[in-house]
Amino acid sequence: MAAKTSVLITVEHTAALDAFINESAGRTKSPPASVLIDAAADAEERLEDAGVAKTHRVGCEYHFRQAGPWANAYKYSKAVWAFRLRRKKDGWVIVTARGENVYPKTPKIDEVVLTEAARDAVVRHALAPFGILPTKEAIAA
Repeated sequence: MAAKTSVLITVEHTAALDAFINESAGRTKSPPASVLIDAAADAEERLEDAGVAKTHRVGCEYHFRQAGPWANAYKYSKAVWAFRLRRKKDGWVIVTARGENVYPKTPKIDEVVLTEAARDAVVRHALAPFGILPTKEAIAA
């Protein structure tokens, strides 16, 4: 069962985050709030390194799910923790958190999903060192 909230992910909101995590954990082992705080900081750093301005970060999402067992002999599902964060103008908020069942060799999900404005900023940032500054129409194509 997926739970939804809009708790801002900061150290000041650790108690609210812990309460939310414990409520939505299901049969999975729930991580501490520091895991979400670190994930939000990591996502923010990734966007900064990619050249996305803070104004273009709003609406981007961070998705995470633990990987399944590595051994093929493990034939049962394993309960793991998964969550989705969204960047708002004030910072990152938790959108969903839940336990999921994964099977052997199920890959880990650790991705930042960009908005169109953020994607355009990443493309411009990547091409700028080569003296190529594409137009918005060229990026959209």
